[in-house]
Amino acid sequence: MISPNNITEIFAMSWADSMGNFQHPDLASSPRTHPGYDPQSSEVSLTWLQLMLDRLRPTRIHLDNYYIHDLKFTQMVENLQQFNHPNSSHRPKGTLGQVWGRCASLAMAADYEQRCGQKFDRIVCTRWDIGYSEIIDLSQLDPQVVSMDGMYGPQVISDAWACGPSAAMFAWGQQFNSVPLLVANQTMSFGPHEWLQAHFDLKSIPWSNRPDLGIWIRR
Repeated sequence: MISPNNITEIFAMSWADSMGNFQHPDLASSPRTHPGYDPQSSEVSLTWLQLMLDRLRPTRIHLDNYYIHDLKFTQMVENLQQFNHPNSSHRPKGTLGQVWGRCASLAMAADYEQRCGQKFDRIVCTRWDIGYSEIIDLSQLDPQVVSMDGMYGPQVISDAWACGPSAAMFAWGQQFNSVPLLVANQTMSFGPHEWLQAHFDLKSIPWSNRPDLGIWIRR
């Protein structure tokens, strides 16, 4: 997907203290305190990191440790209990960690664009656990809106894969910082789709679903 579209700048964020293997939410005995991934996941090896760097050659990368942020996420969940997802198995700290990481990546891209003084044509935002069944031709997507994967239905916003103009994508990158505004508006939610929809509505970010992208989640 990178080479056919002549993508030259890559900005990545990864937790470096755990491989973060998927664990089904129903297996969590205490969903509200669960980190959102299998706590028994192996540590990230230096070999894996080097292979990733050699393959992607990112323009910038942010390696962080989840445990440093866990207390902050715990306090947010406790202070904002009324915005937890109604599903009793939902793990809000997993959503917080994912949103924080995405915003960190988009912040690096925004800073790079500002320093270079030249706007990116478009920005693709995705996740480490996404697989591709076919090549995505970015020229076939509407350049004026954020095109999203639509894997949960035509009206449901999704965060697995997206491509859009830099201004819209950088507005998305304010999602974590927008929590106080969403709380004030009573539209905040720890549900990943609900929170994302509330933020896009807050920032008036145009988007559309493209279920034909052919992506899938590696689980």
